[in-house]
Amino acid sequence: MSTQLQHISTVIYQLKRQYGREIGIYEDGDQVLDPQTGVTTRTRIKLRVKKAVILPTRVVRDFVYDLSFIAANKNFTYGGLFDTSTRNVLVDAKDIPKTWNLQIDQFMVIDQRRFQIKDIQELEPRKAFILVGIEIKGEKKYAIVEKFVVQRLDLTQTAIKV
Repeated sequence: MSTQLQHISTVIYQLKRQYGREIGIYEDGDQVLDPQTGVTTRTRIKLRVKKAVILPTRVVRDFVYDLSFIAANKNFTYGGLFDTSTRNVLVDAKDIPKTWNLQIDQFMVIDQRRFQIKDIQELEPRKAFILVGIEIKGEKKYAIVEKFVVQRLDLTQTAIKV
């Protein structure tokens, strides 16, 4: 059994080396509303995965019935067609800290495109995760502006003989 688990770890490592790309997994944090200006400030927590194996995209045209058509048996209203793309991403469990819980209310950003996590599959106990993400085609490009604060402090030290 342990040789099979070792083989799975080796395959995941090889896939990461050959096909690994950086992704970000985001979780919504707090929202603060300024009552004077009316501006809402949102915070998001980002988990940076340096090497995730991104599998090919599958594009499908979906259709959703309008609620008025279902509820009142009225004439059909148009506009229920939209294109979605589904993308599977293989993430090594070693790249996810034990304090981070993968949940379906999180989302991934791959090449400035947002994929809402639809399904999380765990391969073996804590070996890897397959994240299934859905993107709506025609959506605006998604970008998150990250703010970094850098402070340079020069320290000087003098010693006086006592």
